[in-house]
Amino acid sequence: LESASTWYLAFTVWNSSEFTRTNLEDWLFKMAKQYPSTRVTPSSLHRDIDVFLRTYIPSASNRNLMTEDTFDCPLVELGLIEEIEQSGSYRFIRGSKSSLPDLIFLYSLMDYWDQLPQQQEAISFEKLLHSAGSPGAVFKLSENALADNLDNIPSWSGLVFDDTAGMRTVFRRSRNITSMDILKRYYQEQRS
Repeated sequence: LESASTWYLAFTVWNSSEFTRTNLEDWLFKMAKQYPSTRVTPSSLHRDIDVFLRTYIPSASNRNLMTEDTFDCPLVELGLIEEIEQSGSYRFIRGSKSSLPDLIFLYSLMDYWDQLPQQQEAISFEKLLHSAGSPGAVFKLSENALADNLDNIPSWSGLVFDDTAGMRTVFRRSRNITSMDILKRYYQEQRS
């Protein structure tokens, strides 16, 4: 089970938008049991889920402070998960992610594409929205948010988003640019 971490499974396989720690823990434990070579104890899984939640949820003592003034994980800023009124229930926040840079979205799209079993020249919008490991699933994007991100794909990437005749598809016109090229470009722009 190559991609069986709590993060991967919660973001790409878990299909409920709301959950409790116990729901997620029980589900993950059942998933782990499907793979006899995986040894997961309830205590290690509990700790893993604790770290997973602290990665995306601001700590209770820091909720009234500006994000820059907290010691929370920087990924809290992504706004991917929220606690529902301190009830012990959580919700994946599906929608637009203003903190998601266009080049990081593009990197995730190219990385996802490169991991598909065959060299496809086109990917459907639905697959990019819902499939395990896709940018839509990983970043919990809504349909409109995914369409907006796809509209912002730069022409130099070799990708083209076509939204004509109700058939929303991304085409790969060139394979000259890799996901690592995009990541390098992002970091070069950050240094400038």
